[in-house]
Amino acid sequence: MWEFYAQVVGFGSAYIGFFVPLLISIILFIFVDKKSYFSKENLILLAISVPLTLYFSFTKEIYIGDTLYHSGHAVCFYAIIYFFLKSKQKHNRQILFINTFFTLYLADIYIVLQRYNFENFSHTGIGGAGIVDSLIITPFTVIIFSYLMTYLHRNMLGIKTI
Repeated sequence: MWEFYAQVVGFGSAYIGFFVPLLISIILFIFVDKKSYFSKENLILLAISVPLTLYFSFTKEIYIGDTLYHSGHAVCFYAIIYFFLKSKQKHNRQILFINTFFTLYLADIYIVLQRYNFENFSHTGIGGAGIVDSLIITPFTVIIFSYLMTYLHRNMLGIKTI
């Protein structure tokens, strides 16, 4: 029983690290305004941020004791460019969550494909850190940062969002 818990629900479970944010993204996509999601501005932002995210993603091999660990690292350029361009505008948090997850998901696939080829591809590297994987942590952190930016603009700096 403990092995099942550790593999499916546990701290390093790829199921939690991948399927939870995927399910949230699908639910958000169902209810998002499709006109604003497929707007020219958002699609250009995705077209710029996805190649940048893939370009700056890399793998690292670490020996801890006698065990070799592989870790992937990626920078989510969608959130960086989004906040740079829309710092004084009202943030669409649904689109922000979906596209942050999407760009990091593509980077995770790219990182796994750097390690394996198509014949040996395994989904276990995607969301492999479980609840502390960047597929879970980064979209939620970006949403918290969005609320914090809105609060600071309104209350501290006196800037009204458009």
